[in-house]
Amino acid sequence: ADLSLEALSQQLTDSRDIEQEDFVIVDSAGHYLGMGNIVDLLREITAIQVRQARHANPLTGLPGNILINETLASYLAQGSGFAAGYVDLD
Repeated sequence: ADLSLEALSQQLTDSRDIEQEDFVIVDSAGHYLGMGNIVDLLREITAIQVRQARHANPLTGLPGNILINETLASYLAQGSGFAAGYVDLD
């Protein structure tokens, strides 16, 4: 299922059956990627949200230059083609 991090976090925290703390991680094709832990997953979700909030434009809430630069660097490192446009209005 394609869930956002927020939706997954909500499902985990709403669950009454969190006794099973470890889980298997698979990709969209069903290939095994490893094991996970609910506490670690929730910690990572929180860290991502804090990072996004810290680097967001306070006026618009949109990603700031740090996140834009990191995303572009990631695309360049992957070697995949992409198109980017940037407009900065004052």
